[in-house]
Amino acid sequence: MSVDTAEQSLRSSTAPAPLAVSTSRATFASTTLRTTSKGLGALLVTALAWPVAGCDTGLQAKLFEARDKRYKTAKEAVYAIEIARNQAMTESLPAPDAKFDGDNHPMMIWRRAGAARTDGKALQDLAKSAKPLPGATIGVLGTPAEPAALVGASYLKDVGEYWSGATTLSRYLTSIDNFGAAVARARSEADDKIKTTKGWEWVEPPFSDEARFDEWFVHAASYLQLSNIENREMAWNAMHPAYGVAFGISRRMGEGSSDYVSRLCFLEPSLKDKCKGVPHEYRAALVDRAFVEKLSGWAKGYRVKTERAKIFDDVAKRFAEAMDQAIATPLVFKETLVLPSTVAAIGGRSGVTLTFSEETGITALTDAEVKLADKWTGQVPNNLAADLEKMLVDLRDKPGNRIDYQRVVVELAGATPTSTVFQVLKAIPAKLGEGSGVKDVFLLGRRRLDDSMRLAALKVRVPTSDDAPNIGYKFKEDGATTACKVVGRVGDPPTGRKDEFDLEIRADRIRVAQTTWDEEKAERVMGDTVQLGTMADLTQLKAWLDEHPGRVRAFVPMRQSYEQLMMLLSDLLYKCGDEEVGGDDASKPKLTRTCGVSEARATSFVLGLCD
Repeated sequence: MSVDTAEQSLRSSTAPAPLAVSTSRATFASTTLRTTSKGLGALLVTALAWPVAGCDTGLQAKLFEARDKRYKTAKEAVYAIEIARNQAMTESLPAPDAKFDGDNHPMMIWRRAGAARTDGKALQDLAKSAKPLPGATIGVLGTPAEPAALVGASYLKDVGEYWSGATTLSRYLTSIDNFGAAVARARSEADDKIKTTKGWEWVEPPFSDEARFDEWFVHAASYLQLSNIENREMAWNAMHPAYGVAFGISRRMGEGSSDYVSRLCFLEPSLKDKCKGVPHEYRAALVDRAFVEKLSGWAKGYRVKTERAKIFDDVAKRFAEAMDQAIATPLVFKETLVLPSTVAAIGGRSGVTLTFSEETGITALTDAEVKLADKWTGQVPNNLAADLEKMLVDLRDKPGNRIDYQRVVVELAGATPTSTVFQVLKAIPAKLGEGSGVKDVFLLGRRRLDDSMRLAALKVRVPTSDDAPNIGYKFKEDGATTACKVVGRVGDPPTGRKDEFDLEIRADRIRVAQTTWDEEKAERVMGDTVQLGTMADLTQLKAWLDEHPGRVRAFVPMRQSYEQLMMLLSDLLYKCGDEEVGGDDASKPKLTRTCGVSEARATSFVLGLCD
């Protein structure tokens, strides 16, 4: 019987009560005889008032005591489930030096085992009954502990689904937020009921400490689980959802991992300075390190609110210490081979990589690393062409080979003289025995203008072994033909029939003229010459190229650095466009990245190097 029901029963009771009335006064009888029935009723009620009140107070106090005891026992029954759960997790916690069990990290096994317990069902059973349950002391239906049991059971359902792999990370993180909202609603409802219901109290739902723990531990567990995967690129890609949470910048649908790293380094304040000047191929490691630092910070900032959840404090402390040890050594990256700058579009780097480095000498990377020379001093070895030919023939004839031996990526320092670059290109064989050899060479550079430090290449279609090694030009006003060395075709030729031009680029002048072929005379006929400024300012030349798509024989100075040549060619073959870069929060303004996008012009160069 509830307290309210008991009170109503007492108020309606007609049971007789003892009556003590004095008869010592002589006038009492006459007074009583003169009293009307109505008056007598009022007198009796007055006389009965004090013994009824005394009886009501004693019974009500006992009912209140029984109610409070039941409420207390119900609350303890709810928390007992949480205590048992945490005790089991305490006892099953693996040692700090525990090793992987097959493909599973011991902490992942520990967390999954804790999440697989049937504590959620136990809470639901408590919430459905007001009577003692088998194996339990009491049900919690109708008590302040009932909402706590229901909210806790709902959260544990989400816990089990996530750690068993039945739901996604983002959905689980949302469910943790929903759990917090459910706790707040339960608190508000309890506060309202406390105002109108005697003895009601606020019982906080269990597992709030576990929910706050999982907010960061889901990322920590994934990191630990992936630490044993040999394919680091696969592991790194798998961590991207966690990076999105850590940095507030999620990987977009269809966005490549390299593009994502570049955007993180450009937008995230904690990464921007660290990424500055670091080659792009090392930046994933910087992002990874910054993420581990975030994990360590989350672990250090975590504190349980109840002593019954102390196990989570212990795990957080242990994890933070392990992460601090792992990141104790600072990451230092430098550009050992300083490639030339470029504004070419990203891509074009598959095939055989040929590297010329003062630190490592001359190496070729196919399916294995081949040492072609122990040192590189800027002088092309006499035997380089023969060694390259032998290596490429072996690669071509190797069973199961998947490396495209007809594509070579050249890595050379930007400070290298253009004349040396030309010698390197000439050492790459265009013919292998009786078969064709290398068709395309990719001159590798680095995008510095947009701060991405990403690799990009200019494609050179090398001349065949039967092509003439020299090329010349003569404008109308010239007295003699200028002879140059043929490099090859740079850039992809525009589709369809296009006009053809001769372009001379020198420090003191830039001029261009349209050319036609005279069939009868079998010679090239030059049109009128157009002056387009100097190399100090390419504005006029780039505007002219935009208006005149076609095939251009471009003649540039041999006496310049590879850096200057690469920037000149890429700036003419590609149009730079600024890029607006943003994160997840659409309300925040986007940042402008200079030359973030490069679009190829409808132009290709037959390149000649001139003394």
